[in-house]
Amino acid sequence: MLTFLISVASKVYALFGYLWDRVKDAALNALNWAKAEAAKALSAARNWAWDRVQDLRAWAAGWIDWLKDVVPDWIEAAKAWAFARVNDLRAWAVGWIDWLRGQLSAGIEAAKSWALARVNEAKALLRGLVDWLDFRIDTIWEVIAPWKSLFDSLIALFTPENINRTALLLGSFFPSLLALFTAPLAWVYSMISGTFVTFFCWIMASMLGTVKYTLPPPPDWLNGAGGIFTPGPPGPDPSGGELSSPLGSLRISGYRFGPGHPGLDLGLAGGDPVYAMHDGEVEVSGWSTVGYGNTITLRGGKWWTRYAHLQSFGVGKGDTVKQRQKIAQGDTTGNSTGNHLHLEIKKNGVFIDPEAVLF
Repeated sequence: MLTFLISVASKVYALFGYLWDRVKDAALNALNWAKAEAAKALSAARNWAWDRVQDLRAWAAGWIDWLKDVVPDWIEAAKAWAFARVNDLRAWAVGWIDWLRGQLSAGIEAAKSWALARVNEAKALLRGLVDWLDFRIDTIWEVIAPWKSLFDSLIALFTPENINRTALLLGSFFPSLLALFTAPLAWVYSMISGTFVTFFCWIMASMLGTVKYTLPPPPDWLNGAGGIFTPGPPGPDPSGGELSSPLGSLRISGYRFGPGHPGLDLGLAGGDPVYAMHDGEVEVSGWSTVGYGNTITLRGGKWWTRYAHLQSFGVGKGDTVKQRQKIAQGDTTGNSTGNHLHLEIKKNGVFIDPEAVLF
């Protein structure tokens, strides 16, 4: 019985082995067929895609050739249209220019005619006036003859020298008049302190038997004064020489360089900035006992300069300053009749005329 069962099991095993081999062969055959069919399909797809690419290339080449043929014609048409519009615009502009020329010519002719008519009217009026004067000259001469000598004297006064002196006089009094209207109390005080106080101090010093010591300067009550110094920007550029201008603008307001006055008086308004004319060291910065008032002197190289009648100081003795640096503010301290800067210049130790280097 066991032998029979083993025999049957062997047959069954053999049968299943046979069936497995058949199934495996069938699966391999199906796989190989699928691979072959897929390869065919892929090749067919590649060939179809390449045919489409070739068709697209041919279509694009056809369009490009068409555009190559058509675009030049379009460009030429656009050029022709643009030139036509430019010519139209040119013709329109020429027409307007011709019209404007006509209008301008007509206006000029009308203006000429009007001006000529006015000139003729003025000529006629002047001729009438001349005729009237000719008719009345004898009567007028009889009236003015007694005053002729007075007129001649007045005319003789209006010489360039007298006019210049008058201008200098007015320029020296103008700051005082301005101070009178803007600060009357300070003006009265300055007049008293500038004349009577100085005189009485000198009398007192003489009575005490000495003039060695002087009183300190009186307080300055003018607007913007009080010894306060405010820095500012650099001064004017040099005029081309070695020295620069001490003020923002230059005008002669008083005495010139000469015997008894080794400097030049330059006009300014109270509080105007005063600038160093050259590099140097401050030798003096304080009150002068000989009439200069608040004074600064600078020494640098061959140059020496003095700035007198100042309001306040921006530098002290021993300080080093640069050219065009603001060093003080102008005023009328000391023996002065109005706001101005008394300027003295030495070159190599010898006084020179400031006008020679400033103007």
